Amino acid sequence: MKKIYNLLFLLTALMTYSSCTSEVDDVFDKSSSERIEETMSNTNAILKANTKGWIMKYYANTMYGGYNVYCKFNQDKTVTVASEIYGDGKEYSSHYKFEQSQGAILSFDEYNPIFHFFSEPANSAGVGDAGKGMLGDFEFRIQSASNDSIVMLGKKHNSKIVMIPMAENSWSDYYNKIVDIENNMNAQKYALNIDGVTLKGTRSFNELVFTDPETNADIEMPIIVTPTGYELYKPIEYKGKTIVGFTYSEDGLWKCTSDNSVVLAILPLADTFVDSAWYVAMSNMSKLGTPYFNYANKGATAIGEQIYLAVFGQYAITSGSLFGLSFKSYYGGSLYSGGYNFSYKKVSDDEITLEYKGTAIGDGSWYATNAKYDYMVFPFGYSGTPRTFKLTTDDKKNPSYIIMTDESDENNVIKLLASPVYFPFTK
Repeated sequence: MKKIYNLLFLLTALMTYSSCTSEVDDVFDKSSSERIEETMSNTNAILKANTKGWIMKYYANTMYGGYNVYCKFNQDKTVTVASEIYGDGKEYSSHYKFEQSQGAILSFDEYNPIFHFFSEPANSAGVGDAGKGMLGDFEFRIQSASNDSIVMLGKKHNSKIVMIPMAENSWSDYYNKIVDIENNMNAQKYALNIDGVTLKGTRSFNELVFTDPETNADIEMPIIVTPTGYELYKPIEYKGKTIVGFTYSEDGLWKCTSDNSVVLAILPLADTFVDSAWYVAMSNMSKLGTPYFNYANKGATAIGEQIYLAVFGQYAITSGSLFGLSFKSYYGGSLYSGGYNFSYKKVSDDEITLEYKGTAIGDGSWYATNAKYDYMVFPFGYSGTPRTFKLTTDDKKNPSYIIMTDESDENNVIKLLASPVYFPFTK
């Protein structure tokens, strides 16, 4: 009897499912295949109707951020492509097609060196892991299509891709606008100011990464450069604020597009100084500092070694990291590292006070005793004798050097470089 009840229950369920399925099918006047075909035809017509072309906001793996790709869809089933990666004056045409594959697919099915830069396993710029590249797509599922925008998803990696009609007269006009924005807003270090709290951040490719000062967690913001500023891949929620992008202004305070209380700016020079590694060269020491560095150099020679690197700022060695003066010493094909800890006090955006704390890490103590390496700290500020420096540079957004001028001693001027200087006592 129990088996009969089970069979009756199953039969009833199947009859109910069958009737429901019929009702769902009745909602559509056309089959799914017909609807997909209509989507493809409609999207193709919209793309070709815009004779100025489209700007594709292209995202591969979002860790690289977004890039502007110009696409003009021609009547002969080809698409003419340019991009900010290749710059102005370079365009390539290749075939494209629409096809059905679990929906409507736009496929750039013929190799195009500009477009396929993002999906190649090894692109010409060497960006991305070997065999993977930037993890971009060249086939896209159509999500929506109108005269105002085409929204798609990468078929393989699922990144959101949006195409908008180009408002400018030519790709050259559009490209020049985004280059101007890039030149004015691109920097090594940023400050994100939210209700009196400052988050420090850096830029890698087209992604901003800020550090939450409370949790020390990274806040990742993939961006694309537009003619008016930075636009985020997707809105970011932080402290009750919704961040969607930043609008460029000449005052250097770039307000959030959706909330003017959120401001992006270049990190002040004093902060850039303490957050980075700066390389010392003997030739860049002034009258006061030269004798102290000579002591260290003679100490290295006495034990048969050479100082391979001398660095001031934030620097990591095998036994840890510190803010202060770090070194690597070369002997017999091996490098030995250490450092001397400093404290600092920010006086203004371009002034800082430094003082040696009297402590060392790594092999710092050994080299202080046996080779006088600790003499190098004196020009920067000895224990009990802090020094305040005025900081200047060639470019606050992307400094190649910082000049430290001792405000109490005109004979103490130190030029530090952003790029490594190997064997600095021979330079």
